[in-house]
Amino acid sequence: MSWWLYRWLRDSLYTWLGLAHKSGTVLLVGLDFAGKTTLLNLLKTDRFTCSAPTGNGSAEEVFISTGGEGGNLRLSAIDLGGHDQQRRVWRDYYHSVDAVVFMLGEQRSTVGF
Repeated sequence: MSWWLYRWLRDSLYTWLGLAHKSGTVLLVGLDFAGKTTLLNLLKTDRFTCSAPTGNGSAEEVFISTGGEGGNLRLSAIDLGGHDQQRRVWRDYYHSVDAVVFMLGEQRSTVGF
């Protein structure tokens, strides 16, 4: 999918869902190597990036400009790691967020193709 089409779909979706001029807090949780930090970086920079596994979690402000008259979306994103120690503290964050994104990863094997 080309980038202009991706951005157009994203901006249209934000406007259609009524997310223009909104703010909120999102908790990103999921299994190890599911792509939580990759998703956060994509929302921040509009680019796919590779990153090291999340150690202790992080909190970042994400400002998404929906362009045109659609307005803007501001998110406080909390990215928690998926390893055993980090999973124990997930429940401590649920009460203070507006949305929870639980990500599952997929491991593909190239053997037999």
